[in-house]
Amino acid sequence: MKILCAGGRNYRDSHLPEIALNLLYEWARLAGEPLIVIHGDAPGLDRIVRKWTEWAQGEQMAVAQKPYPARWDLFGKRAGPLRNQAMIDQENLPSSPIDLGLVFPDPDSTGTYDCAQRMCEVGIPVWMNEWGQPLSSPPKARLVPSK
Repeated sequence: MKILCAGGRNYRDSHLPEIALNLLYEWARLAGEPLIVIHGDAPGLDRIVRKWTEWAQGEQMAVAQKPYPARWDLFGKRAGPLRNQAMIDQENLPSSPIDLGLVFPDPDSTGTYDCAQRMCEVGIPVWMNEWGQPLSSPPKARLVPSK
């Protein structure tokens, strides 16, 4: 199973992403597949995802990560969108498609929404956790329809 994780640079709460990654790992394990986690290697959610995959690998779980750091030094403000498209173009292959986008935006997540939109445009299902829900209520999440 291959998933693409995207999230805000200010996203700090690791609880829900870790629960989602644990559930997706179990789903992949039951299907007899490794879990391949693609992320942008940025601060915030991507670091949470990196730490989880490193922990999972230490636990001998069949998990791999594919980080795609943006090249801000070469492309300036275009680096984020170019990286988002590269993750999709290089990983969403007919023989090995991305199965799910896992998205955790924060209020200033223009790049996160860009990545989610790009996934939807090529038919990748996206599960998005909505920002700003009170801690006392369950997080609001939705499956964003793809084409």
